[in-house]
Amino acid sequence: MTRKQQQLLSHLEERGFDRSYPTGRKGVHVGCNQCEACCINGIACHETGCPNQASECGECGAPIPRTQRLCTSCADDLFPDYQDEVNDDQ
Repeated sequence: MTRKQQQLLSHLEERGFDRSYPTGRKGVHVGCNQCEACCINGIACHETGCPNQASECGECGAPIPRTQRLCTSCADDLFPDYQDEVNDDQ
């Protein structure tokens, strides 16, 4: 497996394509364990509603689960007292 394939597989895994694997000397097969993932014009795509579909943080653009709006780091920066309030309620 080439270094470029390793980098691409790592990027795909961050985006929820957990069944991706290298093919041949240059290619990569895109796969997901929750949907029939495919490539459209070279862009890896999940089916609509796939639970593995990643989203981007609204502040920094980091990959996050589809159910979140902000990554942990940005949420902590924007709402520093939130965790303290949660802990006080318990």
